[in-house]
Amino acid sequence: MILTINGIQAALKKGSSIEYVSENRLFTDADDYSMEIELPLADCPRNLGIFGHLTRKDVDMGNIFFDAVLQDINFFKRGAVVITGITNESVKVQFFTLRKGAL
Repeated sequence: MILTINGIQAALKKGSSIEYVSENRLFTDADDYSMEIELPLADCPRNLGIFGHLTRKDVDMGNIFFDAVLQDINFFKRGAVVITGITNESVKVQFFTLRKGAL
């Protein structure tokens, strides 16, 4: 699975997998989404390039939504990721698709 955030391929945590949920809008009002995805920050210049130094107190956390693409061999979804948790070692995000006109 490949996760691209703001045009940059994110480095996934080694050994991780991405669980993806696809809801049927006829039965629920939900969109497609992933469960939490943990991305390394410590010693990971690629993810620091995407998110910056989130753990610093002087960082503006106003932007928690990022454009994203989630893809694999026979799978392609365009949407966004939202930050759900931050530590010195990693950032946790959730991918979701957007309805037209949602943001």
